[in-house]
Amino acid sequence: MTSSNLIRWAGLSVVVGGILFAVGTIIRPANGPESIATNLWVVTQYLFLGSLIFGVFGTFGLYARQVKEAGLLGLVGFLMLIVARLLFTGLTFFETFFIPVLATEAPQFIGGLFAGEYEFPVVGVAGFAEIIGGLLFGIAIIRAGILPRWAAILFIIGIVPGRFGPEVVVRISSVVLGIGLAWLGYALWSERREEASEPLPAMQS
Repeated sequence: MTSSNLIRWAGLSVVVGGILFAVGTIIRPANGPESIATNLWVVTQYLFLGSLIFGVFGTFGLYARQVKEAGLLGLVGFLMLIVARLLFTGLTFFETFFIPVLATEAPQFIGGLFAGEYEFPVVGVAGFAEIIGGLLFGIAIIRAGILPRWAAILFIIGIVPGRFGPEVVVRISSVVLGIGLAWLGYALWSERREEASEPLPAMQS
């Protein structure tokens, strides 16, 4: 397994993660305690968890492809994104496997959780790291000029407003983010595939 192949498969991982995130956002039920008991809520949680797992590996590939061109800006954005992805992976894992149990055993806690009565600093840290890291990383992608510029723009448009605004804004921006990720991943994967198919100079001669 060469580094070129690893980067190529990382691109495919970004594609899968982006698609899972967009689909999960589209089908996700309304945010509330009553949604936890539905099968659709469980399905969307698995989709989000899968998108984060694929996204962590894929982010490494995106950065490795343009490590020199991205510079310090790309490095800072990459590190902040990785921190955000890892924190959100832990939070989503908790929501997927523990929240349904707590909804049965401690319904008052779940009601207060959705009502905003409890504050978890890790959520704010993860959100801040994702917004700032995503903005810096997206700008670094545009400046590097290796991956599609408009894919990076969609990535920025999707990741920055996703933590603010009403539900409809969050959903639309999340779908845009998924599309941008899938586009970036496909560009990375198809680029490596084309390079692998090019004959060596000795073979050409």
